[in-house]
Amino acid sequence: MAKAEINPVEGVKTTFDSLIEKYRVEDPVALKIREMIRDYEFNEENPERIRLKETLGLCFALKGLEKTSKDDTETTTRAIMVMDAFYATLKDFSHPESATRF
Repeated sequence: MAKAEINPVEGVKTTFDSLIEKYRVEDPVALKIREMIRDYEFNEENPERIRLKETLGLCFALKGLEKTSKDDTETTTRAIMVMDAFYATLKDFSHPESATRF
């Protein structure tokens, strides 16, 4: 959207990048999620180029929500729950002394 405050730039910047920059996010877990989103969005057409092992699992789960939700509101609500859980798990792994190992 031309007048939107937060816009992606195809092949350069995702919407998540714009949010991270606008709000000056420095949280290492949020920055890791940013890497995964970039990894997927920039390589979606060529999945063999995806470099982070977590990327496909996360993005396939989020894509699946689009297919199994009745509308955008339900998709967003469910995606927030997935991302909260993913964030919590990544945060545990960033502090090995408190992480639950699989």
